[in-house]
Amino acid sequence: MANQYGQKLRLLYVLKFLREESGEDHPLTAADLCDRLAAVHLTAERKAIYSDISALKEFGYDIIHSAAPRGWFLAGREFEEPEVFLLMDAVRTAKFITPQKTRTLIHKLEQTLGSFAHTGQVHFSAIGKCENEEIYYNIDRISRAIAQKKKIAFSYTVRR
Repeated sequence: MANQYGQKLRLLYVLKFLREESGEDHPLTAADLCDRLAAVHLTAERKAIYSDISALKEFGYDIIHSAAPRGWFLAGREFEEPEVFLLMDAVRTAKFITPQKTRTLIHKLEQTLGSFAHTGQVHFSAIGKCENEEIYYNIDRISRAIAQKKKIAFSYTVRR
């Protein structure tokens, strides 16, 4: 039973490594994946890696085998690079998002690209940003009210 548990974890870790560490210019070989698995205390032979990648591809992940440089990389991602940059810019300039939430969202968006994508450091000014840390809860309440076709009202206060 422990062996089956380790196999399931191995498959998830292979996907994680491909997501976070692979790219068209930085594919991961079976040996690379075995080394990374060993770092998280899982063992695998190359044949098992081939099987895992085959299972991930069968499930629908766009994993491509590259001849030069040799290895696999995750080609299809949730968002393409220009889409992530667009979203990062929208978050950066949105005045209703607090500076802390801006940093958190930008970091999460950067992670969708993997470690080899060049995002650079995204700079933004906290001047003019909202201070209301409950913004997510407020947006959720507004979205629920709209979905339920309820009337909503706002009360604005300006701080100077």
